[in-house]
Amino acid sequence: MKLNHAKLAFMRISVVIFWIGFAAGCSSLHELKPTSILQSNIEQDRFTPNQATNKALVLDAYQHHLSAPVDAPLAVHAMSQFDFFLREGGTGMVQVGVSTLPPTIGVSHVHVLMVLPRRDDAGDAAVKINSLVDAAAVMQRRLPAGSTVTFDAGTLPSSIKLPFATLKPEMKGDNLEAILKEYLFVPLENGKHHFILLVGEHGKLTAAQQQNVVDMAEVMVSHGAGVSVLAMGEKPDVAFLAKLSSTGDGVYDLFNQEFSLTQWLSDVIVNMHATRYTDLSLTINFAPRLTLGTKWISDKYVTRDRQIVVTVPELKQGREKVYLVEVNVPPETDNSTAALVSVSARYRDTAADKILTAQASKALVYTLDPNLALTKPNKAVQRSLAILKTADVIDEVATTLRDKRPFKGVALLSKQAQDLRALATPAKDEELLRDARILDAYAQRLVSFTDESFQSLKLYRDLSWDTARYREAPK
Repeated sequence: MKLNHAKLAFMRISVVIFWIGFAAGCSSLHELKPTSILQSNIEQDRFTPNQATNKALVLDAYQHHLSAPVDAPLAVHAMSQFDFFLREGGTGMVQVGVSTLPPTIGVSHVHVLMVLPRRDDAGDAAVKINSLVDAAAVMQRRLPAGSTVTFDAGTLPSSIKLPFATLKPEMKGDNLEAILKEYLFVPLENGKHHFILLVGEHGKLTAAQQQNVVDMAEVMVSHGAGVSVLAMGEKPDVAFLAKLSSTGDGVYDLFNQEFSLTQWLSDVIVNMHATRYTDLSLTINFAPRLTLGTKWISDKYVTRDRQIVVTVPELKQGREKVYLVEVNVPPETDNSTAALVSVSARYRDTAADKILTAQASKALVYTLDPNLALTKPNKAVQRSLAILKTADVIDEVATTLRDKRPFKGVALLSKQAQDLRALATPAKDEELLRDARILDAYAQRLVSFTDESFQSLKLYRDLSWDTARYREAPK
C-alpha cells in the first residue's frame, strides 16, 4: 500500500544521503539520484539491507552552495570545522570542495520518446505523463528563442493530450530496442539535441538486446544527440537504464509520486550544454605532525603521510564536489606556522583546450582562550556532518528491523528528523528540510510494522548508490 503524505520537494543533481540506506542518485549527473529510490521504496514498501550505504558517495548527491569561481571556470575551497584549536591540539573535520561555473544555455531541442506499454494506461500513469507535459511546457518557455520540444508516443492513456509537435509522424509499439532504432538517423540540425526516454515496464530484454540499446545511445551521441532516461515502471532495471543514460551522456532518474520534474528537466538542459573538465587532480596537504582519521572521499585517491591526492576523470560545469577528512591536530610548538590544509588543483578545460590550476588554503590557528575554541562550527562542515549522520541513522534503522524493533527505528528516524529541522529551518535549507520530511514518512510507515509485514519486505542484496551493482531482488 502506498504511503499518503504531503508532497516532498526533491533536489536536483544532487540529494539525500539516507536515500542510501533504503535506496540506491549519484556521483555524476547521469547517475541515479538516491532520493528517488528512497521515495519509490516508501511507495512500494521496500527496505534495504544494513551497510548498503557507501558513505563517501552521500555528499555527491547534494548541492553544497559553494561560492562560485571568480575569473576561472573552476575553484577549490578549504575549510575547517573549527576556526581555532586549543594549544594542546584537538580533533576536527576538514572539508575540501570544488565548484564550477554554470554553463551558458544555448538553443536546445528536446525530444521526449514515451515508451509505455498498454498496461500503463492507468490513472497513476496519466497523472505522471500530464505532469511531464506541464513541466516540459515550462521548460520550453525558459529556453532561448529557436528551441523546440517534441513528444512522440506509441501508446498513451486516452485522457492524455499532447500540445507538442512530434519528431516522427508515428511511433509504433512499445519495444525500447525497436523504437530507438527508428530514431537513429533522424535529421538533427540547428543547436543541441537531446532525447528523453520516458520508460514504463520495458519488458524482459535479453542481455544482447540491452547491449544493442546501449550501443544505439552511443550512436546517437556520435550524431551529436544525448540520451536521458526517466523510469516510470515499478521495477525498472536500474543498472541497465543507468548505463543507457550514462552512455548517452544524459541524466537518469526514477519517476515517483513526489518527483520534481521541473528541476530534473533543468538538470537535463544544464547537462546538455556543460563543458567537461577532465584529468582533475587535487593535491591536499595537511600541517606537519597532524594525523589523518576517517576520510569521506567519493573519488579515487591515494594517501602519502599527510598528503591526499584525489583524481577525478571528469567534472562537468554546474557540478560540485565535497570531501571530508577527520584530522587530529597536534599541540602547538614554536614552529607551528603551516596551514591546517592547503589544496591545489590541476585540470583540463576541454572547451578552451587548456591546462589550468586553482589553489586554496585554511590557516591553523591556536588559542589560549577556551571560549574561542568553543565557537560555533563552520556551517558548511556542520551541514555535511548532518548529511552523513542521516546515512548512519538509516543503516541503524535497517538493523532494528532485523531485530524486529520497529519502534526503536521510529525513535531514531524521528530524532534525526528533528535535528535536521533545527539545523535547516534558520537557513531555509530545502534539501535538509526535505530529508526531515522523508524521515518522518519512514517513521510513520514503521508504526504499522508487524512480524507479517517483515516477512513480506523485499530486502535487497545490494541496493545502494552503487547502481552498477544494483539488481532486482533475488528470485
